[in-house]
Amino acid sequence: MPGGISYFVKVRMITYLLLNGTLNFLKLCLIGQYVLLNSDVDGNNMNKSDAIDKEKNFKYTNDK
Repeated sequence: MPGGISYFVKVRMITYLLLNGTLNFLKLCLIGQYVLLNSDVDGNNMNKSDAIDKEKNFKYTNDK
């Protein structure tokens, strides 16, 4: 039954490609979230201490 074997290989290949594509898409989403969460409003990259300093300055300047 060579037809049955090739059908199994096709199904397995399609499943593999779908899973692989889904995982790659999720990786890209995670990278995008990381970039978004580590950037300020203007899109500049910054670390946590920069974010804390910026927040403190924002609070002090808007208290007037």
